[in-house]
Amino acid sequence: GIDNLLRDLLLDRIERFASGNWREEARSFMAPIKEGRLTESQEELLLMISFYEHVLDKKEQTLVVDECLKVFHHSKEHYAKIRTLPTPVQSGISKVLSSPAPVCTAIWILYPTI
Repeated sequence: GIDNLLRDLLLDRIERFASGNWREEARSFMAPIKEGRLTESQEELLLMISFYEHVLDKKEQTLVVDECLKVFHHSKEHYAKIRTLPTPVQSGISKVLSSPAPVCTAIWILYPTI
């Protein structure tokens, strides 16, 4: 996924522009994280993102990091949606695979009001 690339890019920004207490500054913009929900690595990445988005001066931000963050946030939103609807997705896939016209069926399943 995008996580490793994003981590490296954010680390570069942090090493160049962050103060010694950047974690505390970044944490002040984050919602509390429940114990055990995230690995240490995941929590560190979220801290880095929070620093970049809320603490780092806009003139020190880059288009490359901004675009990687869009992918990161976009992926998380879709993953959450997919996890909440596994049965309809499985049902839709089964219908498509058994249909004589899979493309049309897929479009109808995704957009039944068209």
